Amino acid sequence: ANLLSTQNYLVEELSEHPDQVETNPMDPNYVGLIFDHGFEQGLVYTLLINGVTNCVGNAIEADTKVQFGIPNDIAEGEILINEILFDPISPGVDYVELYNNTDKTFDLSTLMLGVIREGTFPNPADTTLKEIASESRLFLPKTYVLLSTDSEIVGQQYACPTDNFVQMASFPSYANAGGTAILMGRDGALVDAMYFSEKMHYPLLKVTKGVALERVSFDQPS
Repeated sequence: ANLLSTQNYLVEELSEHPDQVETNPMDPNYVGLIFDHGFEQGLVYTLLINGVTNCVGNAIEADTKVQFGIPNDIAEGEILINEILFDPISPGVDYVELYNNTDKTFDLSTLMLGVIREGTFPNPADTTLKEIASESRLFLPKTYVLLSTDSEIVGQQYACPTDNFVQMASFPSYANAGGTAILMGRDGALVDAMYFSEKMHYPLLKVTKGVALERVSFDQPS
């Protein structure tokens, strides 16, 4: 019953509780909160959750906060490819890190991650595009997100938290010899593109396996 109590959910910026709370018997992983008004696009809101217990009796941590917002459309250069690992240490996987270089909120499910292996950019002969998320996943302002096919193993290898990781069902194939990583909207609009190659590593590095390439500036073109 406490899962459905409106008093257990509070939008801090508005000091408002939802008018109604719903569960979906077909998908027990989600709770729907219904408000009597809309939210302003571009703003980030904080949902404070207290006193909620799931169906098997596990209580959520007190004062749990979840940020959310109404996503904006994405223009070129607003989300940047910040880091790429194309030669992982076995049994690791490739990854790409993105950075939201704006004060806007975006939806990662509207984007595709890809690679251009052959041909002349931006009209390549051989392009692969992969879905980042099948369901809505918000990308908040000035934050990072890491994309891979195995969040757990990347987190273990690099001893880092995986809260901002998104696990994709399938990943582009990034060859050591090089190519162009691309981020595109589902509508085909280019968001960012970055050429990569093993020749771009620092020349004095003896071992480059497991070493990612990272951009040096958010203000310079990819």
